[in-house]
Amino acid sequence: MSPHPDSGNVLHSPCNKVHYKDEVFLQYFGYMCTIHGCMDIPEENLYIVEIIDVCEMTRQTAAEGVNGKVEVRLSGKPGIAMLAVNDEKFN
Repeated sequence: MSPHPDSGNVLHSPCNKVHYKDEVFLQYFGYMCTIHGCMDIPEENLYIVEIIDVCEMTRQTAAEGVNGKVEVRLSGKPGIAMLAVNDEKFN
């Protein structure tokens, strides 16, 4: 039996998070099948939050003009990510 893809020398957290300065934040849930996503983004700017389904190759806007602690509803499928992008039209 082969090991689970998330085992080995990887970050052992519920999801992987990366960001570039205060411009872009990405949170990938991997194999988690969650129906609730939460992301903490800076309060100094306003952001657009999108849900990315990597299996279906789709992006859907979940919230606009938000900051701080953002909570969105997710599909409950694996392969989902949250993307927050600093939105210049709000700042």
